[in-house]
Amino acid sequence: AAFVRLAAGSLLLAIIVGLSKLGAYNAIIKQVRSINPLPLLGAIVFGTFLAIWLQQISIANINPGLTQTLLSTAPLFLIPISLLKKQRITPRSIAGALISLGGISILFL
Repeated sequence: AAFVRLAAGSLLLAIIVGLSKLGAYNAIIKQVRSINPLPLLGAIVFGTFLAIWLQQISIANINPGLTQTLLSTAPLFLIPISLLKKQRITPRSIAGALISLGGISILFL
């Protein structure tokens, strides 16, 4: 279902952009050719299919409140990803992550 929704949205967006500007399709094709497909494919597989499937399994097998709490920690995973991409991590973001992890650990005690 997520694949169909994303494909339909992408197709509709391409049509709207193509109708709004005459040379937009050439710009889109040029930009698509410059993208490395492996990270994009990984994001598609892990970000949509696998994540939604695991979310549905967790809702079916454990308390939905607990599932929602764990799902709300997804932004914490951006810190290691930012480190891998050699982006600057601020002390404020680290403090926020530690506070979030502290709250989650209290929930599991």
